[in-house]
Amino acid sequence: MSNNNLFEPPDYFTDRIAALKEQNVKEPGLLLQVELGFALMEQLGLDDEPFTAVWAILSGMFIRHHKLQNLSVEDKRAIANVRQIVPFSARFNWLNALRDYIRNIPEDWRNYNFDL
Repeated sequence: MSNNNLFEPPDYFTDRIAALKEQNVKEPGLLLQVELGFALMEQLGLDDEPFTAVWAILSGMFIRHHKLQNLSVEDKRAIANVRQIVPFSARFNWLNALRDYIRNIPEDWRNYNFDL
């Protein structure tokens, strides 16, 4: 998996990528990164927001949303950790990742299904 930063993902993340590669999953890093973005939204209680909104949380921009005003220490840490692993903090990078997720990852491997 190529990274655009100096951060090395946790062992269980890279181990999961290796396991998915052994099972011939196309683009396992993309699968895990997109689903980690969605899991973050669930953690923050933002799973009722559009699935395209993940990039805004990852970008670090100020968002006036009542659920983001008083984040717990755990939630802030979760955002920081996901920002290190998921390199889609720009809108079009995230949208392209979602398109690739739909086009290249078979439905039986995905935990999320949506239509772009």
